[in-house]
Amino acid sequence: MWIDGEYDRDTANDRRSRYAACVRDSQASFAKIWQLYHDAQIRILEFTDAAWRAATGPTMSSRWVRCHGTVLDAQIHRSNWDGSLSAKVEVAAPWPAGLAKSSAWKRGASWRDWNTHSNVGGNDDDAVVYESPTEQNTAKHPYAFATLTLMFPVPAGGFPALPDTMPNDDDLVDLARRHVAEAVYQLNQLVVPILEAL
Repeated sequence: MWIDGEYDRDTANDRRSRYAACVRDSQASFAKIWQLYHDAQIRILEFTDAAWRAATGPTMSSRWVRCHGTVLDAQIHRSNWDGSLSAKVEVAAPWPAGLAKSSAWKRGASWRDWNTHSNVGGNDDDAVVYESPTEQNTAKHPYAFATLTLMFPVPAGGFPALPDTMPNDDDLVDLARRHVAEAVYQLNQLVVPILEAL
């Protein structure tokens, strides 16, 4: 995963930052964090959750945080269990060994795997993008495609501290960016080795 600052700037109405505009548009949601949460650690977790959601959609039609082509989705949220930060990452995976080694299960059908295409103009590490088949695809062929779901705690120690009162616009945007950057770092620590193993 990486932050696509260039695309964010190039596609912004003000030619500065779509993400910054999104954070400013969500100011009421961020303000609730300071109104509802007086514990500094809980406020950090809530803020990171909100900053991540602003960076990854659906508010941002094209994400500020971009993912490797095999990463189908990456979410961060507060755990209902203990309030900590949790991540859920969906990854396109190859067929399990039992299916890949045998063709008996196909029973003569021409089963297909993930649809893939080159990501022209994308990040060099993102040469292939995986997509679910369309209805047009499945009308012609059967598909069996696997996903690997990764669920794990996100260590909160590296996230920047927040002030006791809600900061002004520019400082709010800066804090949101820093929290998202730390979240990207934390997720990459666990996800990248798995992608390399696949």
